[in-house]
Amino acid sequence: ADAPVPRTRWSGRLPSSRLDEGFERIAGDAAAFVENRAAISVPDRLPTGIMRYTGSHDEFRGELEPAPVVPERERVANLVKQFYGETAKRAVHKAERYELYLSTFRPLSSRERELLKIDDT
Repeated sequence: ADAPVPRTRWSGRLPSSRLDEGFERIAGDAAAFVENRAAISVPDRLPTGIMRYTGSHDEFRGELEPAPVVPERERVANLVKQFYGETAKRAVHKAERYELYLSTFRPLSSRERELLKIDDT
């Protein structure tokens, strides 16, 4: 247990230039990795727009008339606006259907009884 620890002649220290090179390489690899992951996870938005077809019969040519590029903030705002608009519309339609459904349970008025000739049978 008290045997001397074998020592090597190398002190374990590297010149700072070699250390800096190593750190730069590691940092560069990390940056490249992060860029690669970002490119994978957020693909470029595909060009959207209207297809314009010209020609006739077997000579059709389709050209994409690109839609104007909307800034990201505005695009997200429009999506949120559309989402809330659709949700409100759905709620209104649901309420209207429910009103129709409930109206089948109310008692008939005398006018309706008269028109349907319920008492005459």
